[in-house]
Amino acid sequence: MNSPKLLIIFISQILLGCRQSHEYTVRDFLESKSIHYEKNVNNAVIVIPLDGCSGCIDKSIEFVNENMPKFKNLYCIVVTPSEKLARLRLGSSVNYPRLLIDIEMTTRMKYLVESMPLIYTMNNELITKYPLDATNIEEELLRLKGKLTLWQNR
Repeated sequence: MNSPKLLIIFISQILLGCRQSHEYTVRDFLESKSIHYEKNVNNAVIVIPLDGCSGCIDKSIEFVNENMPKFKNLYCIVVTPSEKLARLRLGSSVNYPRLLIDIEMTTRMKYLVESMPLIYTMNNELITKYPLDATNIEEELLRLKGKLTLWQNR
């Protein structure tokens, strides 16, 4: 009589134990691309899908072009299935070693980005996500520049 109940409990424990307990993060993506960053300092990643809001994309690209040379703890992931499109949109910034073009669309498949650019800040184990849209992009990019300046001066 207790056998079926025990069997159900046993099977459910196995199934629950086999579930993936690790959520894929922007840190996992950087590491999968062999991008090395200092884990004990603050870092920021801007993820830009090239098929989203064009105004937000343009402002994000402008921010990357202006600030990538200044801040060694700023990374950028451009999400597009076309490397040619990324090179056209990014111009010379495509050559930065901390800029990745995600032509495999991994960041989209792993739900790290949808149709709007995002900022991720990373400090040790803490990862914070800031979605960007037409109502907040200028404020959030300005805030990020302030954080990057503060982090660099430590």
